Amino acid sequence: MLRTLIRFAVLAMCGSIWFALPLGATTRAPMTPHAKLTVPELRSACCGAVAERLFSFHFNKKGNAPHGAWPLAGLTADPSGDGVLYGTTWGGGSHGDGTVFKLTPSASGYVESVLYSSHGGSEGQFENAPLLVDSAGAVYGTTFGSGSSRSYCNCGIVYKLTPTGSTYAFSILHRFRGKRDGAITGTPQGLYRDSGGALYGTTWTGGEPKCNYGAGCGTVFKLTPTSSGTYTESILYRFQGGKDGWIPGSALIADSSGALYATTIFGGNAGAGTIFKLTPTRSGTYTKSTIHNFDGSDGMHPNSSLLADSSGDFFSVAGYLEPGEVYELTPSSSGSGYSFHVLFAFDNSYYGDGYRPQNVVFCSSAGSLCGTTEEGGRDSFGLAFKLTPTQNPKKPYVESILHKFSYDEAYPSAVTIDSSGALYGTSFGGSSSSTFRGGGIAFKISVPSDSSETSH
Repeated sequence: MLRTLIRFAVLAMCGSIWFALPLGATTRAPMTPHAKLTVPELRSACCGAVAERLFSFHFNKKGNAPHGAWPLAGLTADPSGDGVLYGTTWGGGSHGDGTVFKLTPSASGYVESVLYSSHGGSEGQFENAPLLVDSAGAVYGTTFGSGSSRSYCNCGIVYKLTPTGSTYAFSILHRFRGKRDGAITGTPQGLYRDSGGALYGTTWTGGEPKCNYGAGCGTVFKLTPTSSGTYTESILYRFQGGKDGWIPGSALIADSSGALYATTIFGGNAGAGTIFKLTPTRSGTYTKSTIHNFDGSDGMHPNSSLLADSSGDFFSVAGYLEPGEVYELTPSSSGSGYSFHVLFAFDNSYYGDGYRPQNVVFCSSAGSLCGTTEEGGRDSFGLAFKLTPTQNPKKPYVESILHKFSYDEAYPSAVTIDSSGALYGTSFGGSSSSTFRGGGIAFKISVPSDSSETSH
């Protein structure tokens, strides 16, 4: 799988070569560690939903993919609510280095248009992170590699696509330079934008030069807009490795006070990853604290963004390279800490009820959670699931498999959800034709109501 290969490439190379590669309404009782959970048996009866294909990426007879190929990140909905979706592809396009695309709904389906084809080199290459779209229709994103004229730093960029009539103007907001500046942004990292227009994000490597054999353990950065239209970068935190955590693996979210939250894939007390918080100070700096250390018994290696509800609880998934689980982090009433609950653990099988969860979103007023797993299900090509809360503290959620992905739609991304409750995402294994090699698809899954699901 391409996502997994990229993960291993980064982990293998960033530690030995100097920058050669670069998101419940009900009350739940505390849970026992996931190793003691009873995983529900997978039933053969399935499924409650069908994946509607919105667009198929493919290679033509000449081996080119002008519309892009291999979408690794999910889709981003236009904030206007008009149904327009934005996404990226790792490869294809005019230069073979990836694309930014737009899916516009029409009477006959969705129309795909390429907003930008990455040129590679100093303009960046390999799009693999979710996009951010503002109210004016400007699109912000990052690239996995290139962007620097320095031969040793394949570090990536932050860019902006500004609508200019029927086209988009491309501009680079920041070029990562490696070393203390940071390097490599990737799935599922994306950007967060505050009310003042500043952009926040994370990098996998760079930062503290004494960490990770000189490659650095990752950073949290901020890009502040200036009156001249440029952006000024500041590093909010450099991870130190070890118990402090390393390789931040998710996009940032913020609370009303401006505090930032995310995860690290590795590090912490047991080396299995952390959830951290950056609290702003009066001086403009940030104080970092670890609010949960994964230890293996409660999951490990989180790399999906946190999803917050109105009570301040966080929901997400862990399982960067493992079967994975869905968890909840609840702030204490005293405000002095958090309690951690495993809500559902996927079974330890490539063909079971899910493997390597990508994310969760709220998908019912009762507090149900929907998401995807990259593998599991039929022939281990991934599945879409729904977790419905119960009143049983030993089994707080019951899983319903919404869709099992097949060979021509394999390996789904994280999903987003619209106001009608439909899930949207991409997969990089889909094919539009039996004649030409497939380059992935964009899909839609309409989530059934609670009463019409098939439970497991």
